[in-house]
Amino acid sequence: MSLESAITGLVSRLESVAARLEKVEGQLASGGGGGGAAAPSAAAGGGGGADAAAWYGPFEAFVTKCVAGIKEGAGKIGTPEFKNQAAAFEKLNNELKAFMKVVATSKKPADSELPNLLKGLTGAVGEVIEIREKAGRGNACWNHLSSLSELAPGFGWVQVASTPAPFWKEFIGNSQFYSNKLIREYKGKDEDQMLFVNSLHEYHKEMFQFIKSTHTTNLVWNAKGGDAKAAAGAAPAAAAPSGGPPPPMPSAEQLAPKAAKAGGGGGGAGALFAELNKGGAITSGLKKVDKSQMTHKNPALRGTSKVPATTAKKAPAKKFGGGAKKGTPKFELSGNKWIVDFQDDQGNLEINDPAVKHTIYMYKCDKTTVKVNGKVNAITLDGCKKCAIVFQDVVASVEVVNCSGVELQALGKVPSFTVDKCSAIQLVLNESCLDAEIVTAKSDSINVVLPPKDAQSDIEEFALPEQIKTKVVDRKLVSGFVEHV
Repeated sequence: MSLESAITGLVSRLESVAARLEKVEGQLASGGGGGGAAAPSAAAGGGGGADAAAWYGPFEAFVTKCVAGIKEGAGKIGTPEFKNQAAAFEKLNNELKAFMKVVATSKKPADSELPNLLKGLTGAVGEVIEIREKAGRGNACWNHLSSLSELAPGFGWVQVASTPAPFWKEFIGNSQFYSNKLIREYKGKDEDQMLFVNSLHEYHKEMFQFIKSTHTTNLVWNAKGGDAKAAAGAAPAAAAPSGGPPPPMPSAEQLAPKAAKAGGGGGGAGALFAELNKGGAITSGLKKVDKSQMTHKNPALRGTSKVPATTAKKAPAKKFGGGAKKGTPKFELSGNKWIVDFQDDQGNLEINDPAVKHTIYMYKCDKTTVKVNGKVNAITLDGCKKCAIVFQDVVASVEVVNCSGVELQALGKVPSFTVDKCSAIQLVLNESCLDAEIVTAKSDSINVVLPPKDAQSDIEEFALPEQIKTKVVDRKLVSGFVEHV
């Protein structure tokens, strides 16, 4: 009996331990929430706040707070395009919150179902980007528009496996390339501008920390949750500035006539495969050619045979290199901006006696030289090829974007140069701007020419580094330039 009692006691203790382990497992799977009760609730209608994973509440709170600051700042400082983009950015985050609510209350769906769950998020990303592209670089809030537009593709982290946090961080850098310009321009001068920038940078940081700590290597779905498709259907639609829900996907019957039409009268791809599946019977419809009609067996037919006159007309040859249309050339002062657009083969354009508040904007010029005789606020070259500009003092900065084969010569004081997505750029500096800051991104073949040290010396030319070498030292990334001996 003593042995039987010992076995009974041991079994009882094992059952107790197993029950406790099951309880802990349920709590961990649901993110510390309502344990096993989460599954029925989520399946019933997307789950309430008590059934969602514990991480969703803090996530929703910081997103709502930061986006409110971004939208408030945009409402105070923005052009109509920027205000519309801020509203679209709010819609994008509403779509993200709706999707993350599904993640927090549902089991992981099949990979084939994920695109449908992300349809709203994908459309909102495209809307934010499209507003910037339609506004154009001449918009007064170009840097504001770009800071949100360059960040929008980063929302794709929800589909990135293994490294979602580094993926998001890459787009933070793209966004801050433009937002940092706003800091340099408005810090200590305009609180409304800084409200937008600070809210955006807080959003960058909070989202990165959230992804890194919660979804380190992939989205963390609720193992005890319900069906994701049902949760997405029951969840409230994300708030949108205008319009209703997206139209339903067309049915197979609706798509069938289009596919047949695309097939060029042969029934489309389906008809083609049906013919191929006939095997040897596919040749049954061919016409029998008599030996008397074969030219290789009747030499007399070779001299009289002619190609039928009803041959298919050849399509006109495509003209390459001449498809792009040039805009109307402009060389004028509009407000405080000198506009130099679409100038070709102009070697003697001069801007005389400009005001200090004037800016100069060169766009899509080719083989053109511009000389600025006076102090200006800023200079921008966009999409120019084989051009040159000679200028004196500049208050803010000189910016070169999407250009190739451009030479810039500074005769006065310039605080900074910015070169983005360019090739073969030459910066000629003078003694007054040797302390200038040069910022480059996605560019190559950039040379800086320095004036001679004295009368007996020659000018010096240096190439900016293009290759970066990175090592892991003490679990930190240490980067440096590659030097060739």
